[in-house]
Amino acid sequence: MSKLRINPRNKDNFGSRDEHKEITNQTNLPVASTEDINFYLNKSIHDFTEETLQKFKIACQQYNQSFIENTQKIQDKLFLLTKVEPKKKVETIPQENNATKDSLTVKLPSIFDELKSLIQEIVEDNTKENHDFLNILSNELVQINTKIQNKEPMIDSIYNQLTELLQKLQSFNIFQQKYIYRSIANCINRQYSNYHLISPEDGNFVDPKFHRIVSGNGQRITRGLSFILTDKQSGEVLKFGDIKTI
Repeated sequence: MSKLRINPRNKDNFGSRDEHKEITNQTNLPVASTEDINFYLNKSIHDFTEETLQKFKIACQQYNQSFIENTQKIQDKLFLLTKVEPKKKVETIPQENNATKDSLTVKLPSIFDELKSLIQEIVEDNTKENHDFLNILSNELVQINTKIQNKEPMIDSIYNQLTELLQKLQSFNIFQQKYIYRSIANCINRQYSNYHLISPEDGNFVDPKFHRIVSGNGQRITRGLSFILTDKQSGEVLKFGDIKTI
């Protein structure tokens, strides 16, 4: 029995010596240059040699492969991001501006002492959004207190000031915001025997008896724009609470 020959060197099984030489030369390409593709793009065509031309071709192949891989990574990352809610950027107040914390607390009128613990929580978060929120809140509360101390007879003046406060704060999203509004109503209710204020954000859903929807078409309250005002004796609703919904 004749022995089986592995890879016999003939033209039919492996090719001629010239073909073998050609294959070998194709596999021995120049080593890829570590230069960035921009190096070759900025290089004068008159400075190219056969070697740099080969390296340029390889750099192009590597660039194309990298582009394809990065494109896939970008698509994968964007797909994953659609499944989560990106965190809101938090801007911290520079350390040297922390002195404003005390001034905000000091400016709080005494009739609104109930708000102190809530305001302190907001101050401790120490973000730019919280700082801006407290600036508006404290300035408006000072004006409301001035009207109350001046014994203005009409509740309308106080109510309008409160509406202005809520309008200015509607774009903020502070965790303690709805509790702040509830406490403001409590503080002012102690000053009046005939009227009763209710925060428009008490409760999560629309109550047609007390609310008037001015934005949105859902039943879940997202933001209150004016307080509910009732007659303390009869419970009659004198002014509806304007709200935004989803």
